[in-house]
Amino acid sequence: MDVASAGLPLATPEIHSIYQAGGKAVTIERKLPGQPLRPPVSGTQPLDPEAAGCFIDVLRVLASVPCTASMRRLPVLDEDHSLWDGAGTFPGALIGLLDRRVARFGEARCSREM
Repeated sequence: MDVASAGLPLATPEIHSIYQAGGKAVTIERKLPGQPLRPPVSGTQPLDPEAAGCFIDVLRVLASVPCTASMRRLPVLDEDHSLWDGAGTFPGALIGLLDRRVARFGEARCSREM
């Protein structure tokens, strides 16, 4: 809700309700317009330059969102601690997440400067 109410120039997920199913949290969210940057693929396949540019543009917009107390407590998908653990800024939190993902999944490649 915090990101969705930030007045961004793009649509973001907004959780309407949360349920427990099989010991896991399941969210009901509003449907977002658009399409994936790429279809699901197997293996490691870099994004094409246009998709990578879109991804970087979205990160820039998200970096402008002021952090709330509830946002600081949220864990990242596939992690058991907050995105903010060890970070004082949102860009710092994203860099920490990228570092963990690269360590976990391999080298990251980008065709566009940040």
